[in-house]
Amino acid sequence: MRENAERDMGVTDFRDFAEMPLGPTLRRMMEAGAELMASDDNRKLLARLIGSVQSHPRLLAIYWETYLRPRREAFGVLLDQAKARGELPASADTGMLQDMMGGAMLHRLLIDPAPPTAEDLRAYLARLLQQLGLTEPTDG
Repeated sequence: MRENAERDMGVTDFRDFAEMPLGPTLRRMMEAGAELMASDDNRKLLARLIGSVQSHPRLLAIYWETYLRPRREAFGVLLDQAKARGELPASADTGMLQDMMGGAMLHRLLIDPAPPTAEDLRAYLARLLQQLGLTEPTDG
């Protein structure tokens, strides 16, 4: 499972990010993630999984265990390490930050009627991370 998460993000080991400042790490993840999330096939799969939760709850449970949870855990480690380095407030709830990011992305991917391009998602993610206080404002 972790290997799939690492492959999707274009890294060989999430520990490679452990020593990097949070901003560059998030930008690198944003670049890789935007391409993946903008894919019509991935958006359709996500919509189908969410739509099946009432009639086939096991499908989403399997997706959570094999795909989402490993990525969430790895990202949680990155956020916790950033918090330990003082890049996030000591009071930051890293699980809540992930929930807020995930909810915003689900909204953009599935609720907004305009299918996003990878560039749209990169811009959206940049604004989201800035609003959450996870990155500095960009020039432009």
